Amino acid sequence: MSLSVLVADVEEMDARYRKLFPDAQLRFARTLREALDCLASGDCSLVVVGVQFDDSRMFELLLGLKSLPTRAPVACARGSQLLSDLDTVQGIALAAKALGANGFLDLMAHPDTDEGNAAARQILLACMQASVSESAPAPN
Repeated sequence: MSLSVLVADVEEMDARYRKLFPDAQLRFARTLREALDCLASGDCSLVVVGVQFDDSRMFELLLGLKSLPTRAPVACARGSQLLSDLDTVQGIALAAKALGANGFLDLMAHPDTDEGNAAARQILLACMQASVSESAPAPN
């Protein structure tokens, strides 16, 4: 099964996502409407939403996802174009998770190298596993 990833982020991050998922089918959304329309089709394995997506509408997209009948795992990401102090980044990560994101990736903590991209990819793929764990029925 091929991995299908919806990337809702700014165009400047496209090359990095292509390195993170070299064998995946990537679809890029630049606006909130494009992302929601793509997600309504329901055939994404993973959704990655950048903090700066569509003029910083990441939280709005997370809220919109709640209205969809089926939902792919969601990871939010801070790209290298957003400079913030650690407290701000941690606050964004907590808010994203409170709104339903399965994880948060700070790409500034992972250099754009083979090793850094492999580590970042593992974090994103772990969001898919976290989603499966969260949706599994509780043991009796």
